[in-house]
Amino acid sequence: MKKLCILKLGSTYETLKIQSGDFEDWIVSVLDIPRDEIEIVDPGSGVPIDIEKYGGFISTGSHSMLSEEGEYAEYLSGIVSRILDFNIPYFGICYGHQLLAKAAGCQIGFNPNGLEAGIVDIITTPEAKKDNLFGLLPGVFQAFAIHSQTILNPSSKIMRLAYNEFENHHAIRVGENAWGVQFHPEFTPFIMGEYLRQENAPAKLSQIYENNSTEISSLTLKIFVKNIIKPYNLSKIH
Repeated sequence: MKKLCILKLGSTYETLKIQSGDFEDWIVSVLDIPRDEIEIVDPGSGVPIDIEKYGGFISTGSHSMLSEEGEYAEYLSGIVSRILDFNIPYFGICYGHQLLAKAAGCQIGFNPNGLEAGIVDIITTPEAKKDNLFGLLPGVFQAFAIHSQTILNPSSKIMRLAYNEFENHHAIRVGENAWGVQFHPEFTPFIMGEYLRQENAPAKLSQIYENNSTEISSLTLKIFVKNIIKPYNLSKIH
């Protein structure tokens, strides 16, 4: 069985890293697969990535703004484009979601609505009912989110799967094997709380502890591994 590759696109705050680990650690903690079946790869290391070596990809978020990354954003988008070319399962979170959209020809930029942060409602579209991943989720659920950028001009290559009043593309699919979510299925209440403190949004802190019902959002990662990656890998065994 090929390994799952987590593309490490950034790091969290040093203080939070000491307490809770980094982006990739949060993802691993959600997944129901052994750690030795996962490989962490930093595209920024300069080492070429053998795309066909892996049975699936999950991209982390990043504190960087994709529209301001210039040539590096083009480089990362090229990696995702190659993953799409090989039709290998892909799941992008936040920045990784935007990378998928960019690879599909969308324009990424700052959301005119500003910063979305805290617990948010995720509303699935009618198209999501037939989706292999989002079709298994309820029509409305809650998730943690923190982002300033969004898809400004969607291309015809993306399928919109979820949204809310603030963010028009909280989840998309490209082709049959690639998904992106603008929300954070890997966040815990503690992690979300630390980000709200960094953004000086203390009014929202009580909400994430007293009314936290974001467990369903984390199912997106679990379903991706169980229902998308594992069948894909089994289909490649001859």
